[in-house]
Amino acid sequence: PYPAHALSASGVGALSSDAHMRVRTPFRCSPHPCEYEIAFVSDVEGDLDYFNRWVAGSRCVAYTGSDEAALTLTHARAYFVYGGDVPDHGRGSEQLLRLLVGLKRAFPRRVALLVGNRDLNKLRLTSECAPSDLARPHWSIPAPHWDPSAPTLSQHLEQVAAARGGGATAASCDCAAERLRWMYENTLGCPATFEARRAELAALRSVGSATGDNGGGGGGGGAAVSDEEVVAAAVADVMPGGAMSNYLRHACVAAVFGQTLFAHGAVDARTAGYVPDDSTRFCLPAAPQAGRMVDSVSEWVDALNGLLERGLADHAARPEWDAERATRGGEVLLALQNRDAMWGRSIVSNSYADGGCITTESAARVRQAALADAEARADPSAFAAVASDPLDAGVAAWLLRGGIRRVVVGHKPSGDCAAVLSASHTGVEIVSADTCYADPRAADRRGASVSHVLLRGGSLEEMQTELFGTLATGARHRALLPVLRRPSPAPWRSLLQCLAAAAGGRREEEPDPLVGRRLPDGRWVKARVLPAEGQAEARYLCCSGSGRRVEHSYLGAGECRRLMGEV
Repeated sequence: PYPAHALSASGVGALSSDAHMRVRTPFRCSPHPCEYEIAFVSDVEGDLDYFNRWVAGSRCVAYTGSDEAALTLTHARAYFVYGGDVPDHGRGSEQLLRLLVGLKRAFPRRVALLVGNRDLNKLRLTSECAPSDLARPHWSIPAPHWDPSAPTLSQHLEQVAAARGGGATAASCDCAAERLRWMYENTLGCPATFEARRAELAALRSVGSATGDNGGGGGGGGAAVSDEEVVAAAVADVMPGGAMSNYLRHACVAAVFGQTLFAHGAVDARTAGYVPDDSTRFCLPAAPQAGRMVDSVSEWVDALNGLLERGLADHAARPEWDAERATRGGEVLLALQNRDAMWGRSIVSNSYADGGCITTESAARVRQAALADAEARADPSAFAAVASDPLDAGVAAWLLRGGIRRVVVGHKPSGDCAAVLSASHTGVEIVSADTCYADPRAADRRGASVSHVLLRGGSLEEMQTELFGTLATGARHRALLPVLRRPSPAPWRSLLQCLAAAAGGRREEEPDPLVGRRLPDGRWVKARVLPAEGQAEARYLCCSGSGRRVEHSYLGAGECRRLMGEV
């Protein structure tokens, strides 16, 4: 009853040439009109508490027991896609990696794990924390090419020495732990990760002490976790057999289920159909590096996932720098997640969303100026300011030719619920669902919020998106978007769908016509907020903004339609 799938349980290394996470199912008449469901969540970033709240509300994913040691899919037609960026900010990075890989191994055909920038960039650790690199003088280690404002390693060590006092110098403070702290704080965007990792290792050790397993943290008996052990665990995670290595081997760059394409970053005019060459370097290039364009979506997805497979094999073979510190294994994968190295063509790090919306007029102006600046100065750093255009008709036409009617991504925060582009705009629905900054005032940056993206339908080919959850205010929201059907469906197909719904004793729910549409004043209808006690009807959360500035307002359905000229 399930579609064939080429991705084996043993991971990327077992991919066949046509294994690109593309799954098709035939139309099947069923007494239940929504028998297939695909749950999506992304950018959990080590926050296991948030992930547990998400699982508690998921219709597709659940824990197998009260000890929360393993995940399962809840029914025979449940699917799950994790959108990338597993580790960093929370204290559950390793545990989350192991949970996701365990679920993938249990359901290899119905689970897809995507690579994010926070996953791929950890490949740096095996070379930059290696003894051979630690032997190099700290002043010879360059600053991150993508952030000229970041302190160099030498500057970081000087700050550490000044804080220690007592005659400490940059050289005397130079060690593996301080180099890793510098990487986390100034080159990987996660300043709290070193201590979060220490806390997780201590917790795993405590559990291991009670069960006779040290949990991978080294030592035992509940002793404190040293700096050296944090470094060793971080490097071991990326080496073969480590938690991150296993995740990457079971992951893909892009996945397709039916008419839906999943990736970490945006499918835009620069990324669509582009495949970097295996020789691509992780650097600030003086000109675009070698790559090629492919015609079809399926060929593109295949090629990107093949690139991941080869890059991981290269990293395993050459985990450290060469003698000249010029090249290392997996260089192309480090480049893949870096917009500068990719000359603005990173399917991992290009992103939709601006001001809490799927796009804004401000983003369009900035994008136009940044692209012109990058071309005029031949400077790829200009691409950092670019937010991708979800309204690009050319990209939409390319996706539609490839049988894609929906794109679901993460990567860039969109507030406390997903930012959406209704398919009524271009024919392609876009959902951008990174909510890691749902509530910046909360200690965990999420507060009370939890966001669900669920695709549901009678087949993987014809599904609709259900968006539901809790906003940072505590208000609940839910909207069911229109079904995206195959082009020109046969008349008998619609008849069978109606018969299936009738046989199930249920009437098909009317889809929401407003969420994901732009009002004439530039605001986007973002979520349908359910009535609170004492309220007669739902309200719509409308959003506008620019950059990190977000403005919210609430309108009734009638007012939204009036503004759109529909009443």
